[in-house]
Amino acid sequence: MASDLPLILSGSALALGLVGSALASGLETGFYVLDPVQLRHRALGGDAAARRVEQERRQPGRLLALLLLLTNSMNYLATFGLGGLLAHLATNEGLAIAIEALVITPLVFVLGESLPKEIFRRHADRLVYTLSAPLPILRWAMTIVLLLPFVQTMQVIASRLSGKRSGRTENARGRIARLLKEGARQGVIGDQHTELIDRILALRVRRVRTRMVPWSRVTTISRSLDPESRRRVLKRSRFTRLPVVDNDGRLVGVLNTVRALSDPDRATVDLMRQPLLLDANDSMLEAIDRLRSEGRGMGIVVKAGTLTPLGVVTVKDLVEPLTGELAAW
Repeated sequence: MASDLPLILSGSALALGLVGSALASGLETGFYVLDPVQLRHRALGGDAAARRVEQERRQPGRLLALLLLLTNSMNYLATFGLGGLLAHLATNEGLAIAIEALVITPLVFVLGESLPKEIFRRHADRLVYTLSAPLPILRWAMTIVLLLPFVQTMQVIASRLSGKRSGRTENARGRIARLLKEGARQGVIGDQHTELIDRILALRVRRVRTRMVPWSRVTTISRSLDPESRRRVLKRSRFTRLPVVDNDGRLVGVLNTVRALSDPDRATVDLMRQPLLLDANDSMLEAIDRLRSEGRGMGIVVKAGTLTPLGVVTVKDLVEPLTGELAAW
């Protein structure tokens, strides 16, 4: 019996290593694909397992470091057990190496990595809540021996050296997109609603320069025109607002054509307003918010950090990606 003890210990180490590696690898995938809508619903409903999972997900960098530590530790244990088994069972060293390279190593990779990842990917909502129960204890143990803090420190250093931020990498738009996808899958949100919301989210990333009318195509009016000449220009114009330029072509204001036609005897300089300048790199949502807050119908898009006009944009231009073509405004 004593002679069989090394064989039993090696076999146990191999089995424990395979099972542990499979669970750690599977949980890594499972946490990533876990349905956030159901998780939040279960956590709010008082589900202890969901609250535990949600707590672990709050620090994704720490969670990833823990799972990678567990995976590597279990892989090492499996390799150690495998070496012990081969030392007892193989007739010579060359045969042991051949068996390990050609049979055992691919089998360990499939059973400890590929297969559990696929299983957890398909059944994350059932497996993660149950099989993640030991994680808080393991996290505590890895912290006590300073392994987890060390790996997290290395993560931060590597992230800073590579110019990437550690922690949460998913932005608000990505999180909302996932929620919309889940809502559409459950039939709560229709395709038309999903498309509209996606357009709204796109306003946060699309730049105002993509919707402006280039300055070369903009109709302007000279500040030096006399009232009669101005009236003739305005009557030919189909726009409600025109940028005002000086004799050198520099932007000096914006003229409301309706106001100018209703008060034809006043000088242009007395009728025009200061232009609202929008940075070309502003998002469409930022531009809409500024136009709305300042009560303007048109903004002048300028080159970043300068007063050089690149084009004009109206509220109509900015909302049409949401509403479609507006025949009248």
